Amino acid sequence: MPENPRTVARNNHQRGGKAADVVTEPEDLATGIETEVKFAITPEGLEQAFISPQLGGGLASRTRSLRSVYFDTPQCELHLQGVTLRVRKSAGASPVMTVKMLANWDAGPFQRREIEVRMVGLTPDLKFFDADLTKHLLRITGGKTLEAQFETRVKRRTRQLDIDGAAIEVAFDAGMIVTPGGAELPICEIELELKSGEARALYEFAARAAASLPFRLDAVAKSERGFRLKNGGAPHAVKAKTFALPPATTQGQLVNAVITASLTQFTANWAPLLETDETEPVHQLRVSLRRLRSALKIFDQILCNDGFGEVRAEARRIATAFGEARALDALRETMAQGPMLNSIRPEGFEALMATLDQRRALAYDQARTTITDTATTLFVLKLQALLSRHSWQDSAALAREFASQALDKLLARARKRGRKLPQRSDAERHQLRIALKDLRYAIEFFAGLFGRAGKAGEYLSRLAALQDILGTHNDRVTSEKLLLDISTGCESAVVRAAGYVDGWLARAIPGSDQSLEPAWNAFKVLKPFWR
Repeated sequence: MPENPRTVARNNHQRGGKAADVVTEPEDLATGIETEVKFAITPEGLEQAFISPQLGGGLASRTRSLRSVYFDTPQCELHLQGVTLRVRKSAGASPVMTVKMLANWDAGPFQRREIEVRMVGLTPDLKFFDADLTKHLLRITGGKTLEAQFETRVKRRTRQLDIDGAAIEVAFDAGMIVTPGGAELPICEIELELKSGEARALYEFAARAAASLPFRLDAVAKSERGFRLKNGGAPHAVKAKTFALPPATTQGQLVNAVITASLTQFTANWAPLLETDETEPVHQLRVSLRRLRSALKIFDQILCNDGFGEVRAEARRIATAFGEARALDALRETMAQGPMLNSIRPEGFEALMATLDQRRALAYDQARTTITDTATTLFVLKLQALLSRHSWQDSAALAREFASQALDKLLARARKRGRKLPQRSDAERHQLRIALKDLRYAIEFFAGLFGRAGKAGEYLSRLAALQDILGTHNDRVTSEKLLLDISTGCESAVVRAAGYVDGWLARAIPGSDQSLEPAWNAFKVLKPFWR
């Protein structure tokens, strides 16, 4: 009977290798959750950080040259499933094969599952992993040949610090991502990895470091950048993920899952905003912050507002910084579907569009500055630290009863704000729209707890239709203000062109107003699926 490949590798090394190179079983290497915070930094900043007392400057450090080769099928099926496979080699040590993938269902943006085993060469063999993982990977790859996609060549300097009882490894990385075709991308970053102790200590330490050193949070892994470099792709906007909550979810798990999911969506949209000209990332950044603020409000009685009130206020401030860019995008998209298609446009229309685009460029500069601002990095790290340190996470109380009561309260608030809806003012309709958004987010958060996907889907569909009608009215109000603001002080032809656009936008209002009351009545009679 053939020997297990892990046993063969271990025996080969035991016969001729040093004690430090002896191959162990997988559980003797990293087999668990990797908790790591990564920062982007300039080469000059890297050297400044290396000697900084904040990161242990002056303490002994270890320097290694690491070559990591990333493998996948020709169709990159592992990558598409969120799985990374690499083989890493450093001088004087045997190669290590590593798989990284999404961590637990309620994990945040700084955690991944990591499994490592020692190898005898740089060619990956999935059979070196345990049977369950091997089966999982083969199911994804379909048994196809694994090919080298790209590699990283990094000079890594590390030191380990004891911070509040936690062992934290600080890694200073400088190097290059290289594809088989010769494309290159520089690497310059700092990684803080929790080796032992509480995650809270890592996040609080990372926040203190970020407050005093010239770097910003970077949620994009080397592997992700490598695949983009090889395949010529760009980062795209990330929408909120659907929750698949187990029936036995506790209140602590629910709070952690909902908040970290919003935080993950927020950080995932940084790269698309900074590296592309797409309009969707700004929208999704605002959505993630709205969902976060809504969640913090819903969970207020569990969180006891111990520091989370400040986080909610900061989320509002950051979202406001994206507001003008999003409003101008929405106005321009609406104009592209109507006034810009009309071959007969008034004098001053092109000048109006040029003024709008100039204003939009400035708004995007503000949005990108907000992302790179130290305060935004601190916002994320402080929220993650708050999540990590609170005892409510250990609560064994099931989440379903809490979720049902929360949905009842949100529904009652929406119904109250919708009374005599046709007579409501613009401001009052906007308040109803906010209440409906909070209800919709809560349903998306909690629906899995009730096991009624079909009924939840129908409820969300009716709710979304009502929101769209109210949104048309709100967009009209917002666009009217924007057009007035943009054209103020311009020549008369531009002012008239703004009036022309405003008039065109107003045409949709009578139709939406007529459909509002029937949509509201249809929503009111829906039976809450959670009862």
